[in-house]
Formats: sequence, C-alpha cells, structure tokens
Amino acid sequence: MTHTNDIKRGFFAMACALLVACGGADPESGAGGAGGDAAGGQGAGNDPLAALPACVPDGQTEPPHMDVAGAVYSVPVPVELEAYASYPIGDVSLCRTGNQLEMGYSLPALLVGKKTRVSFAGTVEPTSTAYALSSTDGTADCQRSGAAWTCTEQFTGLVVDLTEVAKEAEGLTAAEAQARLDVSTIFQGDPIGILDFQLP
Repeated sequence: MTHTNDIKRGFFAMACALLVACGGADPESGAGGAGGDAAGGQGAGNDPLAALPACVPDGQTEPPHMDVAGAVYSVPVPVELEAYASYPIGDVSLCRTGNQLEMGYSLPALLVGKKTRVSFAGTVEPTSTAYALSSTDGTADCQRSGAAWTCTEQFTGLVVDLTEVAKEAEGLTAAEAQARLDVSTIFQGDPIGILDFQLP
C-alpha cells in the first residue's frame, strides 16, 4: 500500500512539474515551438509569447517557421468579389527576442504578381493581446485571442504587377481569372488586407 501511495505521489509531482513547465492549463501558453525563449520556464502563463523561437540577426538564417496551419490573407473587396479575395499563406513566421516581436510571411503571386516576402516588428508587453508592428513594408496591427491572431495591415511601396497576376491566373476559369485580377487591381490602388492565423 505504501509503495502504491509513493507511486501516486510520484505521478502527481511529475504532473505538477509538467504543468508549471508548460505554463499550466492556460490555452494562451500554447504558442510554442522548438527553440523557445528560455524565459518561458518562469511564468509562461503570464507570457503567452514566451515559447516563440528566438530571432536571428539580419543576414543570417531566417527564423524558424512556426507550424502555422490555415493562415489566410484577405483583401477587402465588394461582395461580388469576396469569394476570390482570400489567399492561403504557408510561410508565416514569428520570433521574439526580449520584448521585440517579429512577424514575416509571403504575399502570393496570384495577388501581387510574384511571391513577395514582407515583415514587421515591434515592442510587445508580455501580457498584452494587441501588437502594433511596422517596417519599411508598412504597418500591421495585430490582435490575439488565445492562439488566434488577426493582423490588419497597410503596405507602403508594394509593387503589384497586374500583367504577372494575369499570367498566374491563366490556369483558372475565365471568370475566376478575371475576378482575381479585379481583386489585385483593388489591392494595387489600396494595399490593405487582413492576415488570420492560429498558432499550434
């Protein structure tokens, strides 16, 4: 009986240790990936971004991509074009060094003519759910709700090549090709959009 109780106490201690290491049951602590900030071990539940990979200096290897599934970039358009104004994004990356957050991803060729990498950075408070990021590419105002992120973005100096967009759309039906070109034309005149993604 004593031996059984010792085993139960051992499992209980192990479970408690794991909960502490993972930031408890707080769903907002699940932003993790390999290579997280060492600070994540202390009070990760109070710092939901603690498990993001550390950023690397410019010119070195790009920060590790988070395993982000289902990221989508959407352009605000008239109702008749809404079905053609969303694009899957497969390379969203987030990293953090201290209180500096960096986010990057590629706008698709079907929207801008050629795959174009953009990035934003800014200072963040550990307990905040709103992040104002900016760069020479423009601005990204992000809101986080648990693992779900929504970033409203406005670009500056972005080149949209409509001729190349038309080439990218050649394999689509005539109706969709025209609609995609119309979306890109709107985006060219007013390069704003929304990036939605969810961290694992």
